Amino acid sequence: MTAVRTFVLHVSCAVLFACGTQSTTPATPSRVRPPDPLAPFTVSGMVRAYRGGPLSGVIVTARPAVPLGNGIRSTHTNGDGYFRIDGLVDVVTIDAEREGYFPTGYGAFAGDRVLSLTMSPRLDISANQTLTATIWGDSELSGEDDTGSNCGEHDSRGVHSNGCLAIPVTTGGAGTLTARLTWNASDTQMGVFVMTGFYAGQGVHGSSPLTVSADVGFSTLIVISLERFRGFQPVPPSASQVFELTTSFVPR
Repeated sequence: MTAVRTFVLHVSCAVLFACGTQSTTPATPSRVRPPDPLAPFTVSGMVRAYRGGPLSGVIVTARPAVPLGNGIRSTHTNGDGYFRIDGLVDVVTIDAEREGYFPTGYGAFAGDRVLSLTMSPRLDISANQTLTATIWGDSELSGEDDTGSNCGEHDSRGVHSNGCLAIPVTTGGAGTLTARLTWNASDTQMGVFVMTGFYAGQGVHGSSPLTVSADVGFSTLIVISLERFRGFQPVPPSASQVFELTTSFVPR
């Protein structure tokens, strides 16, 4: 990392006057007025778990998409996964959050809208643990992929090329994290990627088993990808593969 030094130059009043600088009266700040409100509208919809049923207890929040809006409005999904927020008068974005799931959302928009939101479960693990899970052909990273893994890239036709899972890993400190990925299909190829920073990390791809090591901090993400399923690529959305991820950690 490059250190950045900031130098502050102190100049006396005598020097300023010698240079002919004149004092001026500060300009009166212009008054910033909030955007004109829209006609009241409603956002409603359903929140479901990925490859699951409706999710209750999800916190759904409508946030003004512009400064000086009319405030944040929140509600919870009911037992059927349904939510409704009335009386919105700003362009808004929608956030959905629940413990044990990656957050999701929608926006920005104005006017009555019915949304269908899907939340993916979090598969958190700690270093030196083993996780057994399933990846699907249509598994997707939650939100923007800033890991650097390029998982889930689309081809020239816009077809999703493979399934992706992001697994948060807690290490407890800086050191070397090793991830070992295994599965039982010889004609299926996968990938494992350890994130070391924004758009940075180490990864390997191919047949089982796969092992990769990287220097990480207190926590990181491991990205698992399903890249070829029984010889097929792109991977069919309905394809699934059970895998085992084992992590080991050496602190520094």
